[in-house]
Amino acid sequence: MKKLNYIFSTASLMGVILITASLGSCKKKEKFSGNEIANATQGFELITPFVPSVTNPNFRLNSSLRCEFSTEFNQRVSYKLKIKGIKSGAEKVFSGVGSKIENASWDGSSSNVYFFGGNASDSVVAYLEISGWDSVYTAEIDLQNPKNYHSNQTQDVIIRGIKHIVIDDFDASGGPEYSSVSTADPSSDQLDSKTSFGLDSAIRVEGGTSYRFSGQDDNDNGWSGGINSANLVDFYMVSSEDALLIDSGIDPSKLYFNIFIYGAGQPNTSVQLKVYEQDYLYQIDQNDPNDIADNDTFNLKTRKAIMDYYGTDPEAPLHVYDQAANDGYIYNIEVTWTGWKRVSVPYSDFVPNNDPLTGGGGDRVKESWRICGMAVSLLSFPATGAFTKTYVDFLTVTQGGVFQR
Repeated sequence: MKKLNYIFSTASLMGVILITASLGSCKKKEKFSGNEIANATQGFELITPFVPSVTNPNFRLNSSLRCEFSTEFNQRVSYKLKIKGIKSGAEKVFSGVGSKIENASWDGSSSNVYFFGGNASDSVVAYLEISGWDSVYTAEIDLQNPKNYHSNQTQDVIIRGIKHIVIDDFDASGGPEYSSVSTADPSSDQLDSKTSFGLDSAIRVEGGTSYRFSGQDDNDNGWSGGINSANLVDFYMVSSEDALLIDSGIDPSKLYFNIFIYGAGQPNTSVQLKVYEQDYLYQIDQNDPNDIADNDTFNLKTRKAIMDYYGTDPEAPLHVYDQAANDGYIYNIEVTWTGWKRVSVPYSDFVPNNDPLTGGGGDRVKESWRICGMAVSLLSFPATGAFTKTYVDFLTVTQGGVFQR
């Protein structure tokens, strides 16, 4: 059968949408799965155009926004709708059987590991495939801004009952609401060789870049380097108590640290997550910060006291965080896979750091509300002395469950 190509221009909607259809043989485009497969027959056609309800969605500005599809067919068929980010690799899939597309409401999330949009300047195209039909219908979507996953003072991001907080997107210019883990200078083991740390655009799961770690553990101590929060009090450098990232009284088993990790095929590669808590009462002589005196007492037993102690200006904290006098909790993730994988770890699974100089001097009592900073490190683990390499991206904290799309 001769194929006819049609291009429809929909000028009444915001933006321009191109709808392309190759009408012809009843050849199966690809395998459809499910309890019922309804193939299109001769004469299949669209009754209404394949167009989204919103052509230029801004999901960051409007968290309740939905981009919907409801195209009608002249036959009852099996269909598959794929929304694809051409540059990002993100994909959202809807499928069904019927005489129209139903329940295809896109909120900016993806079905695979990758994220739409961000600093990748994503181009988004929707593809409609019909079982038994040789046509693919397309519609361009001008994505203005991707889905927001960060709770802040004005808007809590709650997905399926779980609060989301973005700690670091590992991009060169993350949003102002993000903490700045990736902007801190990396600390590397000077006795190791082949160390390479930094933002990387070649392999990423979200935005424009991820963070690359690699190093040869020459001195056999299991650590090649890492990055700390910019000043280790990122979680408390906010304008008010209402803006504090982690809610008060969260059970450690209900608080999750989520990170995307890329396995580069190097055995004995591990990523260590480290969480710092602010514990102790400080008595500091303002005339000599190194002299502990009986005046100028700071009782750091409340969230407000911790905020007052450090101040609210990230560029000029009133005091410097003392790792040796506080708690650090760690969790090691063995990277035994290849490619990207999301890892979620409850705070209850973290164990105390035993190094007295880097987080071994606190009270050894986990109190989620005291969390004030984080670190991400590259380890040669479980075996030391190896060359290790990995990438990390999109570090988040979630309350009430693991990270949700």
